[in-house]
Amino acid sequence: MRKSFAAAMSAGLLLAGMVSQAAEAAAATPEPKAFAMAQADGRPELAGMSLAQARELQAEIDQQMKDVPGGIQVSANEIAWKGGSVVMSFPVPSQRTAPETSGKLLGGAALKGADAVSPRATGTCYDTGSCSYQKCPYGFRDMWYCLYADRDYGGRRLQWKDVYEYTNALDQWNFNYQASSWVNTSTKMTVEVYGPGDQRLWVMPSRANFFSDPTHNNYVGNDVNDRATSFTAVGG
Repeated sequence: MRKSFAAAMSAGLLLAGMVSQAAEAAAATPEPKAFAMAQADGRPELAGMSLAQARELQAEIDQQMKDVPGGIQVSANEIAWKGGSVVMSFPVPSQRTAPETSGKLLGGAALKGADAVSPRATGTCYDTGSCSYQKCPYGFRDMWYCLYADRDYGGRRLQWKDVYEYTNALDQWNFNYQASSWVNTSTKMTVEVYGPGDQRLWVMPSRANFFSDPTHNNYVGNDVNDRATSFTAVGG
């Protein structure tokens, strides 16, 4: 009996020591950058993010920045390249779509009320601020075109602000063979998307004018889904 009691005491002390070490290790682990940045972010999807979600999100961002050097993490869920002309937005883990573009990347302009988050085309954003269609922003000053990793505008969102490039390979953004849906809010540019062997997969027309809805497609189709490798953006 004494042996059993001593063994039990020893096991209990060992377990207590392990729990204490685990608690100390957790306390010593710094909060991920994404968690700290989310606390100062007014977007609701980020405000309620847990520490565990922030760690998972930060790991995705860190990997993307390693794969695509030269980017800057500008918010809890966004990386920007080329002075903010190219942006990748990540959904919060467990959420399907990435939040709307942060005000910092829109020159401080706040998205405008219901127009900013409407799941349908707004058609009424005529002011000088920024609206969005499926989280792809636009306004009188800046217009963007966006590719989405998932259908129905879900997953990672890769977006460009009036970038004129005749050849833009998607592998340089770690987005090769991933695009499933798109939005083009520009009134200037038609974007042509290509796959292997320079096969043209689809066209993203510019919208007719400032007062018309952005062009969009919630699913590119089974025959071209996850096949995009490059695009050209041609201004009118």
